[in-house]
Amino acid sequence: QMLIQRYYTFDEAVVRELLGKKLSSRQRKDLDDIEEKSGIPLTSCRRQFDNMKRIYKAVEDVEGSLVDSIRRLFLVPELMARQYASIVFMASCRFETGKKRLAYLSLDDFVFCTHQMMEHWTSTSKGDAAVDLDRAFLRQLADLKGLMGNKEALEQYRLAAAGILGKQTSSEKFRAIDSNFRTLFKALLRMGEGLIHSKDLKYFFSDLVEKFIELCRSLELGWKDVDTLLTCAIDVAPQLQVMRK
Repeated sequence: QMLIQRYYTFDEAVVRELLGKKLSSRQRKDLDDIEEKSGIPLTSCRRQFDNMKRIYKAVEDVEGSLVDSIRRLFLVPELMARQYASIVFMASCRFETGKKRLAYLSLDDFVFCTHQMMEHWTSTSKGDAAVDLDRAFLRQLADLKGLMGNKEALEQYRLAAAGILGKQTSSEKFRAIDSNFRTLFKALLRMGEGLIHSKDLKYFFSDLVEKFIELCRSLELGWKDVDTLLTCAIDVAPQLQVMRK
C-alpha cells in the first residue's frame, strides 16, 4: 500500500502545469519545459505524466463516482483519489488553466471547484460517464440569457435581493453590490449561457476570474460578501415570476 501511494504521489508544480491539457504523446515530449519551470527532474515529470494518463484512460468512461473508481482500481487513499478525479475531469473538459490571470490559483483551488462541478453539474443518467456534464442543466442555464435583455426582470431581481442584502452586509458593501447588481449578474448569465458550447466551457475559469471575480475585487468585496451575494441570489430567484416561467 505504501509503495503504491509513493508511486502515485505527485508534485503540485508539475500537475498544475498539466491541468486541463490533453494527456497525449506530444505533450509527454514537451515535459522538458515543465522540468525547467518546476525544478523537478525529467524522469519524475514523466512518471507523474504517465500516472495521470493511466488513470485518465482507466476511468474516463466509467459511470458513478470517479473517486470511488480510482480508489478501487489503483488502491490510493481518498485524498489522492479526489485529486486525481479532478485531474481527470479537467482533462476531459479541457479547461484552460495556463493563463496569467489564473496563476494565483493552486491545485487545491481547482480540486475544490471541480468537485463542486462534479457533484452538481454532471449527469446522473444511466450510460453517461462520470465526467459528462448534464446537458439538460446546461440548456437551462442557456435559457436564462433572456434575462439579460429584460430590464424589468433584472430590476425585480435587484429589489428582491436588496431587501435581504441590506440586512446582511455593511452599508458600504451593500451600496457597492446594489449599484453594480445588473453588471455582476449579466456577467454570470453570459457565462452560464456559453457553458453548453465546449469552446466557452474550456475558458470557464478564465472567464470567471476576468468577468466576475476581478469585478468583485474592484468593488472591494471579500469572499464572505460574495458568498452572501450569491446565496441571496439563489434564495431569491424562485420568488421571481420570470424564473418560474
